[in-house]
Amino acid sequence: MARLMSVPAIVLAVVVAGGTLAEPADPIAKVAHRQTEAMKKDLDLTAEQIPRVRQINEGEASDLQKLVSKYKSAGSDKKALVQEALAIAKARETQLQQVLTPEQWRTYQGSRPERTAERMTRLMTLQLGLSDDQIPRVEQINLVATRRIQAELGTDFKEKSKYRKSQIAGALRSIGEDRDHSLVKVLTGEQWGTYSQNQQEMREIMREKLLEGQSP
Repeated sequence: MARLMSVPAIVLAVVVAGGTLAEPADPIAKVAHRQTEAMKKDLDLTAEQIPRVRQINEGEASDLQKLVSKYKSAGSDKKALVQEALAIAKARETQLQQVLTPEQWRTYQGSRPERTAERMTRLMTLQLGLSDDQIPRVEQINLVATRRIQAELGTDFKEKSKYRKSQIAGALRSIGEDRDHSLVKVLTGEQWGTYSQNQQEMREIMREKLLEGQSP
């Protein structure tokens, strides 16, 4: 998969104008910074919550980077990659629930397609070394896909008939193909080659995250 990236000490520089944090160059710090800034806006985090949320986000980004490095070879156990990625996401959400208020947590949980798109973009940023220009474009592509997938899955996918599930599976393949056609226009040739090695696994992670919370 992506090249192994070093993890230097994370230092976030403060921009004097406006007092906002400048986006760091280190991949892990950059991913965590973007994530925290979005949560500050969406959830109206308090001054006390911000450093705790940032620490959680940095921990997840570090774990994802290790995952990317672990499964970079073509012969890796791709099923295990999916399960470990989902486990990292679950661990982060468990920590976040302890920091957020009940109202903030409901807001966070209520935008599952958006959160899933953000999670996929974080993983792809670390996997592919996305540039600052590519990140919002990839996130928008992921968001379009997750919203379409959520619409197909509905809220009772596990209760649907086998026939209906097979129809949905076909629709999801079509959505995945549309997403890939959009991604290939944004990624470099090298990035696309790396992404293609785990193409199906990326789709599976997206699907499983959207299914979370449905009844068994």
